[in-house]
Amino acid sequence: MPDAELLAIATGAAATILADAVRLGWGRARATVDRLFRQGTQEERDAALGALSRGVADDGLRIALASLLAAHAERRPDVLAELRSLAASPSAAPAVQVQRNEGSGTFIAGDVIGGLTINHDSSR
Repeated sequence: MPDAELLAIATGAAATILADAVRLGWGRARATVDRLFRQGTQEERDAALGALSRGVADDGLRIALASLLAAHAERRPDVLAELRSLAASPSAAPAVQVQRNEGSGTFIAGDVIGGLTINHDSSR
């Protein structure tokens, strides 16, 4: 059983991986898992990728992925530095912002991810 500190680090790393999956796509999350398990067995890598394939909607996934990461770091301590780095990363989840425009002109607040369409409606 991993110790509490290792499990906390692995939980933070798992949360970052899953946030990246939501924001940047599954390819990014899969690449991170592949990199973390590069020295592990094929079964370890398959288990972690299998956990990712379940989706990101529940805490069970984060816990399962964190457990796999912690167990892997126990067997391969060289992975711990990479897990710490992931755990210390700011959340990749985008912040939800609400904006109200008054007056004329274009107003953009916050990050724009994806496409942006500005319609100039002359009837207003």
